[in-house]
Amino acid sequence: MSIRFSCPECKKEFEVGDDLAGKRIRCKGCSTLMVVPGEPEVIAAEVVDDPGSPERGRVRDDDERSARPRRRERDDDSPSDDDRPRRRDQDRDRDRPRRKKSSALKIFLVLGVLGGLFAVMLCGGGFAAWYFAIRDRGLADDLKYMPDTFTSLHVINFDAVKNAPAYAKAQTCPGGKEHFAFTKTPDGKSVDVVRAMIGETSFDKVTVLTLRSEPTIQDLVDPSTKLTESTIAGKKVYETSKSSYLIVGKRVVIASNAAMQKILQRNGTAKFSDSTRDAMKEVDFSRPETVVIDFSQVLSGLRDLMQTIGQELPVAIVMDMDYQMPMNVNYKLVCRDEKAAETLQNGAGRGPNFWGSSKLQIMTTKRRGPMVTVEAKANDPCDALGPNAAPGAPPIIR
Repeated sequence: MSIRFSCPECKKEFEVGDDLAGKRIRCKGCSTLMVVPGEPEVIAAEVVDDPGSPERGRVRDDDERSARPRRRERDDDSPSDDDRPRRRDQDRDRDRPRRKKSSALKIFLVLGVLGGLFAVMLCGGGFAAWYFAIRDRGLADDLKYMPDTFTSLHVINFDAVKNAPAYAKAQTCPGGKEHFAFTKTPDGKSVDVVRAMIGETSFDKVTVLTLRSEPTIQDLVDPSTKLTESTIAGKKVYETSKSSYLIVGKRVVIASNAAMQKILQRNGTAKFSDSTRDAMKEVDFSRPETVVIDFSQVLSGLRDLMQTIGQELPVAIVMDMDYQMPMNVNYKLVCRDEKAAETLQNGAGRGPNFWGSSKLQIMTTKRRGPMVTVEAKANDPCDALGPNAAPGAPPIIR
């Protein structure tokens, strides 16, 4: 016998065998899942009718062949068992474009988020473009207290320096006392420094000290010093006649009263010049001592003059020292372009007047793009730390 019925949704008519009575089938016209009218034959079998099952519409029993529906002539529109594998394939084909669209959407979302993060990083004078490259989180926190568009940055890992062979001699060099002045506060208190970061501009100087233990203001100033407490941008600041102090855990920020106001009240992190940003990409802050000097803001007129006579000045210098004996000194001279770097490298042949110190031994000179790298040695630490130790710089700043 056959059963005639129509789809409850699209009204398409079907004729199927009575062996499908009570079973679920899918309309070929609108894909609606429907139940074939009639009472199913009671047999020892399990009907798998879960729409999500990969074997929906099959009949299982101990002898599957005995429960298989009789093959008979049907209307072309009848949703027979033989058609079901093909329908499953069609269903999968319909799903594939949706999955691809979903994957494409995820890719666009990820790219959009990354693009947004990159745009945010470019704010604040380009600071974050290299900020995340600083692996030491403490250094990154120190940098946010630096003055805007500083012309020099000095980082000393003092634990490494004071335990190195050249430290004792370095203290006796010309300017040695000023070089390590950060071991005392402006109000005369000696402090146990682990690391010092000093940023300077033509007008401001900011020192960030990381101490061995968390200090109080009494550890930083003499008991007789007159203190004034104030709150700037929600932070407690101690002011004396000489300086302002901000204590953040083991970190102490020391600046003039005006500089402290500007740092804490500015919106976001410090701003930096393009030359400083390029130089910072080359810094190895794990070295005992590192110095970054930005010449682009103070020597632009002199640089233009020197170019007219075929000479070049770097726009920034990165220098680091290891405080061994002899002292190894590395210079990275950041130039305005590759041609300038080539001219600057050729200038190395002009002797001690170019490299600053007549006793500084130049070991290697290499050029990579717009940067010249110089490896040197100083048998006397004073040749590296003295006033004539900046290569390529004009006499007025040596």
